Amino acid sequence: NQGIYTGDAIKEGVMQLIYQVSPEDTPLLNLIGSGRATNVKHEWLTRTRGARAGSAGVTDAVPPGDDVSGSNLADFLNVARPSRDVNYCEIFRQLIYIDETTAAMNHHGINDLMGDQIDFRATDFAITIENACFNGTQNAGPATASATTAWQMGGFASEITTNTRDEGGAGSLTEAEFNTELDDAWVNGAKPQDLFSGPFVRGVLNAYAGGTVTKYLETREKAVFNTVDVYESSTQNLFLHLSRDINNTAGSADLYIIDRTFCRIMWLREPFIEKLPRTRGADMARLEGQCTLEFGDESAHIEITDILA
Repeated sequence: NQGIYTGDAIKEGVMQLIYQVSPEDTPLLNLIGSGRATNVKHEWLTRTRGARAGSAGVTDAVPPGDDVSGSNLADFLNVARPSRDVNYCEIFRQLIYIDETTAAMNHHGINDLMGDQIDFRATDFAITIENACFNGTQNAGPATASATTAWQMGGFASEITTNTRDEGGAGSLTEAEFNTELDDAWVNGAKPQDLFSGPFVRGVLNAYAGGTVTKYLETREKAVFNTVDVYESSTQNLFLHLSRDINNTAGSADLYIIDRTFCRIMWLREPFIEKLPRTRGADMARLEGQCTLEFGDESAHIEITDILA
């Protein structure tokens, strides 16, 4: 008779543990490095080498100190000058508000409510940065002191302009077409090795017969990834990473292949947690930081969009 084991004076049995299913993974942030920015407008230098060629027209150049005129003058003035690229440091912020009544109550599975909420929002903080790295659009910020326009970083979707392919939501991305993109990038000097996509595109790649997809444990750069998929192409091996921040619907599915050695998160203000003054009896805190994505030369990366099959 269960009735004898119930009553107002009997304490309910609730496990002091919270099971949480959340899309918390940030594969890109886990992969690339970080550095220090010194201005909201973060700039870096890039330089491109010309096509490979023989020495015709160079071996007979006039030695330094001799007369440099005519056609030889152009050889001496052809300095390989770098150019600037830019991205903007975006402010990322998570606010925490716990009213006095909520704080006064007992909570199953939570001993420190403020600490619990800070941990929870810290994950949101990282997820927001990861999403901006793929989907952000550059915004130079406020033009005047009274303007409210925010600084925004540009992500791969808007910054990759050279090695791009748009499937247009029709037809199939064949293995031959996929490898053509890899080959063209390689010919131009790019060596991207990390492919990010959703599970739909992963299924497309798994169906390819020419290349091979294998699993192994990677310990390169002291980073360990359990059963990372690897696609072996004619020019390079690609490490495949599932991302929740990339379009994953047939007809609009995308993939990005990046060179991790060109990419860093650059912090103008590193993340900090600050307790704010109590307002109307509520405890408040904020988690904030300001950073941007440095992606090196955008031609080091590949973007393929609107994949149907």
